[in-house]
Amino acid sequence: MGISEEAISRRGFVGTGLAGAVAWMAAGRPGWAQQASENGLDALLQRPVLRRGVTREQTWRFALERVPLMPKVDSVEQWEDHAERIRREMFERVIFVGEAQKWRESPRRVVWSDTIQEDGYRIRKVRYEVLPDYWMPALLYEPDNLQGRVPAIFCVHGHVGTGGGKARPVVQFRCINFVKRGMLAFTADWPDIGQLQANYRHYRVQQLDLCGTSGLAPFYLTLERALEIILEHPNTDPERVCINGQSGGGWQSIYLGALDKRVTLVNPVAGHASLRTRQLRDSEQAPNDMATVADYTHFTAMVAPRAQLLTFNANDNCCYQTHEALPPLMEAGRPVYDLYGAGHRLRAHNNMVVDPEPRGHNFGRENREVLYRMIGELFMDNAPHFPRQDLDGVEDEFKSYEELFVELPEDNLNFNTMARRVMQGLPRDAEVPKDPQQRLAWQEAKRPLLRRIVRFHDYDVQEETVDEQEAGQLRAVYRRLRMGRDWDVPAVELIPPGAKDTVVLLADGGRIEAAGQIASLLQAQRRVVAVDPFYFGESALGASDYLLSLNVSCSGERPLGIQASQVAGACRWLRGRDKQAPTVVGVGERTSTIALVAAALETQAIAGLELHRPLESLKQIIERDTVLMRSPELFCFGLLEWFDIPQLTALAEPRPVTRHG
Repeated sequence: MGISEEAISRRGFVGTGLAGAVAWMAAGRPGWAQQASENGLDALLQRPVLRRGVTREQTWRFALERVPLMPKVDSVEQWEDHAERIRREMFERVIFVGEAQKWRESPRRVVWSDTIQEDGYRIRKVRYEVLPDYWMPALLYEPDNLQGRVPAIFCVHGHVGTGGGKARPVVQFRCINFVKRGMLAFTADWPDIGQLQANYRHYRVQQLDLCGTSGLAPFYLTLERALEIILEHPNTDPERVCINGQSGGGWQSIYLGALDKRVTLVNPVAGHASLRTRQLRDSEQAPNDMATVADYTHFTAMVAPRAQLLTFNANDNCCYQTHEALPPLMEAGRPVYDLYGAGHRLRAHNNMVVDPEPRGHNFGRENREVLYRMIGELFMDNAPHFPRQDLDGVEDEFKSYEELFVELPEDNLNFNTMARRVMQGLPRDAEVPKDPQQRLAWQEAKRPLLRRIVRFHDYDVQEETVDEQEAGQLRAVYRRLRMGRDWDVPAVELIPPGAKDTVVLLADGGRIEAAGQIASLLQAQRRVVAVDPFYFGESALGASDYLLSLNVSCSGERPLGIQASQVAGACRWLRGRDKQAPTVVGVGERTSTIALVAAALETQAIAGLELHRPLESLKQIIERDTVLMRSPELFCFGLLEWFDIPQLTALAEPRPVTRHG
């Protein structure tokens, strides 16, 4: 009795997998294939090879091992040399990469507009150009009758709660409290917050990364240019400049505070932790290659000897609970502050109060009042008239989103339109020579560049047979391929009678959903080794998988490089065993691209490529406005800057590259 379409669907065949499997079962085929279908090809494909969760564990370890430790230093001079090197490398290798250096050098435009007058202070609306044609709306809270120099507070905010960015009650509460204390308070919107909603989600910045321009740069420039506006105010005391914020605002606070010494008091609230204690980050919090330079422990120490208040919530219901986040930061920062004799300037607060909104993850009253006390002590010489508590009646002065709205140009850039602009003219040096000798020289020159971009590994492969099963005359061998010391990769080898050659198959949906293609290959008497490389099928990472992919890139590696290295390693293993190179079959845009990169760099162990529904160009990723979660490996930093699909194909030649669909 054959397997019904309903049963196949229930067992995991969907889309092309189901259609292909059903078509195979309905077609005329040799007796062994009839027996295989009746005994369950889907069951053969679904049998697991790896222990559940092992790839997630290996990903954690792979990234963790690359996170730098704090150096041992014995003097202020030693530490300052180290800290200045980090700042320089962060700017040169992480933040201002590609077009971002030109953005930083571009003229800064600031446009002041309406003013809202309140009792004792005014709110001035302003927009400033972060990079050419990308404007950020902001507000300056300014006391009336200002005389002389006063402290300035940069109130930043993150992605928590609901509301309108700079118009959110928790943000207005802080700004009004500070301005009523005679201080300047500046706040700006942030991507995906307030006025910048559509197409500003931070998981779109990887489109810039693909083009070889740092997606972190727009975030950092938003902070740096706001700080310059604050410092240019005639009443700002440059010795008393504070940045404070919660969640993503906490990240903004530590990033700017560590990298820009013009900030003199830093108060990050529940917004960062060592990469060794918490691996899940937003795009800007885990940028490409940051961990090759520094961890957040280093950033904490780099604020020394300037004042710093690390604030966390014991009952945080989002992230960065005190017991996990705070100890490594204090352990890193305390010795450096002590070298300066400034131990009293590094402080921490563990908030036990759960505020109504947002619960647990908050910059509530207790957290605010600890900051007031520190400002009063360090900025106001403990002046008795400086309030240490929240002021009464502040809520009565809140303004609506509409009242605080700042006009922006209609054609204001977003992350997608930034990437579209940057991708014009890419890839660089795109012409592939037609002359055979010149093409060979071009290939030899380009392969080292591609290796560096994808961070390719020549893995030594050790094979372990886990199980063998049969369905009629179809034999299935289950193998775990150990790639160096880093990865276990599952491979299911399906061997029909009279097999003529071998193909390595990888599919966007994993091997189970590629049943249709596998069935067709088997019917053509081709041995199939179905491999699920990193992130696919049995090697999927589970919950928040895309955030783990961010950590891989942050550690200096690339998901695409891992995947291509695994595929190439599997092919080398087969070539060594069979004395014949296999053909690689990619099913889908993602795995077809992986197959192309593997073949471009592994010239001996891959006989050719058969690509089903591949990308025509990497620019399609940007043209479709694709976000990180859908295909993390396709956002490999700098790939499109130097290579598109035609160039990758040319690197795989003269081996045949066949495209289907």
